[in-house]
Amino acid sequence: NTKWAILLPGAFAPFSVFLLTKFMRRIPVSLIESAKLDGAGPVRILFQILLPLVKPTLVVIIMFSVIGQWNSWYPASIYLPRVREKWPLQLIMRSLLIQNDVSKLLTFSSEANHVVNMTGNLVKYAVTIVGTLPILVAYPFAQRYFVTGITLGGVKG
Repeated sequence: NTKWAILLPGAFAPFSVFLLTKFMRRIPVSLIESAKLDGAGPVRILFQILLPLVKPTLVVIIMFSVIGQWNSWYPASIYLPRVREKWPLQLIMRSLLIQNDVSKLLTFSSEANHVVNMTGNLVKYAVTIVGTLPILVAYPFAQRYFVTGITLGGVKG
């Protein structure tokens, strides 16, 4: 009944490790050797040579992880079934949409049924916007790294 049961399994994705190691193996060893000849230590090589080269791949991995965690509702429904105040937004949205669908099955007069349907649709639309807005806001900031990664992989010299 803690958030760590949801966050920790998603933090270590094998696909991310595979993607990062494949990209790191493509970096020429001559870059590291020339940095050592210039007197750079391991920390300086990591932060000034390797990380700037790997930055597009790291941004892609971070975006995949964030979007995956943002959209996941199933682990929370398993690990946090009774603790509603710890539910992620996607599970709250799912429960709202399901409760909204259940309310449509009740029999009302035609006017009350129309109001319930209209309100239910507005709730669905609002919940959808609230659920997608953070990803839509974050993506343009990461897009330049996607473009850099594509052009970096396509330039041969």
